[in-house]
Amino acid sequence: MIRFCSAGGCSNLIKDGRHCSKHAQAHAVVEKFMREPFYDRAAWRRYVRPRQLRHFPMCNDCPAVASEVHHIDGTWRVTRDWRLFIDENNLMSCCHSCHSKRTFAENQSKGVL
Repeated sequence: MIRFCSAGGCSNLIKDGRHCSKHAQAHAVVEKFMREPFYDRAAWRRYVRPRQLRHFPMCNDCPAVASEVHHIDGTWRVTRDWRLFIDENNLMSCCHSCHSKRTFAENQSKGVL
């Protein structure tokens, strides 16, 4: 089945996978970067994330309902410090669209994309 590349705004057609050759490598880097074991922990999924969304149900950037939790400071990725990962002062509620924009901008500034 032929379809469009999953990268936003790309009009290249592909037969297999999700991305064209132009975007496949960049997407692999992003996927590796985003795969973090902390997100799989029950404490994050059952307590920290739901608490953030319950206490701050609206997106920090727009008037939409929040569905995702964004880490303001990504230092925890380097230090691997669980306390920084769950620190409520380091979390903000975002809708999917705003979270994607923030994450994309941060990855671009770090040279990931």
